[in-house]
Amino acid sequence: MSAINTVVSLCVAVRIAVRVAVRIAVRVAVRVTVRVAVRVVASDLACCLQAPADCLSAIYTVLSRRRGHVTQDLVRIS
Repeated sequence: MSAINTVVSLCVAVRIAVRVAVRIAVRVAVRVTVRVAVRVVASDLACCLQAPADCLSAIYTVLSRRRGHVTQDLVRIS
């Protein structure tokens, strides 16, 4: 029984060591990233949308969810 207990305690010790090593690696990676100041730039896409007046609220909702911005709003009466 002592051999089984030794193996079990070694397995537990290895699991704890791996957890600690992963935590340290994540902390170091975060610190390096903060020091380097990596900047992620979102891509820009310009488009022209034509829709009926009753659909405008839905279009504005979708654009706001996707971080979209309306730069110009024209109303054409036909």
